[in-house]
Amino acid sequence: VVPPPPGVADGHGEAQAGGFLGLTPPAAPAAPVEPEESEKDAPEDTRPRLSQPATFLVPDTTLNLVPSAVGGLLMTMSEGGLQYLLAGARAHVGLTGGRYMFEVRICELTRQEDVTSPQVKAIMPRNLLRLGFATSTAALLLGDSEDSVSFDSEGNFVFNRRRTQLTQRLPAGSVACVMLNLEEGSPDAYTISLFRDGERITRPQAIPDSLKGKPLFPMVTFKNMTVQVNFGPEPMADLPFKCRMVDDVAEADAVVTKYREPEDGKPEVLVPVFLPNEGTFHWLDWFLSNHPEYAEISDRKIVDWCMKSGLRRPFRDTTRHSNDRPEMNFGIYPLDDGSVKRLLTMAAGLQNRSVVVMEVEKNLSKEARTHVLRRVSTPGLKRVAKVMVGEPSDDYRQHVRDIILREKQVRLDKAFYSKQQDVAYQRQFEAKRRKLLAEAEAQEARAREELKAREEAGKEEVKEEMKEDVKQEVKEEVKEEVKEEV
Repeated sequence: VVPPPPGVADGHGEAQAGGFLGLTPPAAPAAPVEPEESEKDAPEDTRPRLSQPATFLVPDTTLNLVPSAVGGLLMTMSEGGLQYLLAGARAHVGLTGGRYMFEVRICELTRQEDVTSPQVKAIMPRNLLRLGFATSTAALLLGDSEDSVSFDSEGNFVFNRRRTQLTQRLPAGSVACVMLNLEEGSPDAYTISLFRDGERITRPQAIPDSLKGKPLFPMVTFKNMTVQVNFGPEPMADLPFKCRMVDDVAEADAVVTKYREPEDGKPEVLVPVFLPNEGTFHWLDWFLSNHPEYAEISDRKIVDWCMKSGLRRPFRDTTRHSNDRPEMNFGIYPLDDGSVKRLLTMAAGLQNRSVVVMEVEKNLSKEARTHVLRRVSTPGLKRVAKVMVGEPSDDYRQHVRDIILREKQVRLDKAFYSKQQDVAYQRQFEAKRRKLLAEAEAQEARAREELKAREEAGKEEVKEEMKEDVKQEVKEEVKEEVKEEV
């Protein structure tokens, strides 16, 4: 007796058993084939390079961001409720063509104790990173508008508040690289890609049409972490192909952001003094559009910042709608009691930046203005109270006219589309009414026909019954006659 191969006698070794029985063992499943990398090595480029390296200018960072002097490290303030606010920074070098990349390393993840009311759910994720590109006029927080496009550490592709899950989360210590391809004729032209530690983790994602043809600036947005931003010229993690970094950009492919310097070289703390209901925040919007080097500190700004950071108001109070003193009601104690605003005001005094402190009621009082200025008492700052009373300038008048015209156009468009919807609704209603009326008439006609058929059938039945009765009567009469004769 020939013994079976090892593994068969004791019930093990399915492949050996198949061979022993003369059967062909099943083939092993093939490994998934990775798609071929469509990006190629960057060719030699002899064009002149931009002389200055990319960096983050103070006006292009949020008030809660703390940059390091060297090494490209960025941190966020995370005490007293600031752990719930996103921080953002935009590089001062924008890209108009070519293919370039920059890297962000997640150095550490931090966590602070929650300071929320018991009714507020935990705000997730606690640590978040977004990296991508935006226009020069976009908000400093990625993913909130049509002016930016990005990836986040949760593995999402983010555009205009919409998130699309593409890959897994980015762990701490990993190096994330985002590449922008604006090369005409490239198979991946006008796309953005994400790499982790030198390996591609997403396919090229198309840039929205609203961003095409505009200079795009590298941006990062994060909270509760320390990150290191590398603009080059050498990468921290090599890609499967050679790609130039932002610091190696050609002059023809770059746009540089510049801000006007203060006349005396001193940043300014501006305290506008307005009378109530005299267009205070219209003036502020106009001033910031003409002076983007200033940062706004106001309750209105903090509420908008909170909403863009993903916070929601669990307790809504619709009794007070005000730009000057809006209701917070986020259920986060430092936000609701104004502690965050005080911290941001003190941070602005340490960042060598110009700010506008806007409070209509408090700015009318000398004591309140003095109390605010104590928080920004850093030497070298110029403190100015600007009284806005009298005839406005011509350019501000035109700004207000444009606002009125836009608001009027919005009302007219709303009325027009509402009327169009009403007309369409009336047409639909009339068509539905006619359809129902036709169905009702058809049903009524069928009911009449059935009734008529029933009546005719009933008449026939009555006739048959009468015939039977007559026959029965005749039979009985005949029987009676027979009996009488008998």
